[in-house]
Amino acid sequence: MLNDQPARRSTPELFIEPGWPLSSLRTTEQCDKARDTLVTAIAKMRARFAVQKNAMAGGGFDEERAFRARQALRFKKQALQRTTEIRAKLARSEKIEGQDRRILDILRAMVPEAFAAAIKEARERYPEIEWRT
Repeated sequence: MLNDQPARRSTPELFIEPGWPLSSLRTTEQCDKARDTLVTAIAKMRARFAVQKNAMAGGGFDEERAFRARQALRFKKQALQRTTEIRAKLARSEKIEGQDRRILDILRAMVPEAFAAAIKEARERYPEIEWRT
């Protein structure tokens, strides 16, 4: 390895379901849908575990399959935890953005000339930003 550092194990991308990665969550509404999907998936997995437990007693137990199932459940639980964390972060930022928007709306109504001058100044200072008109 470079610089004699041990290799780091990278964390696998967590998925809510196939084709729906956690990295795609951008709103609290998406997080709520993801949470519902994950809770349902976890409940179904637990029900399957109960059936497998009965199969173990009957001798029809596959150790490798059970290992994969436990690992899948662990990943779903991790995805649920991360979804909760992402939602909390998004909710805080949405609250702040909502407060900022309300303050700007009040300023626009109270002092429209100053507000227009501030918008003009912002466009001149930051030409790289695409400003809404």
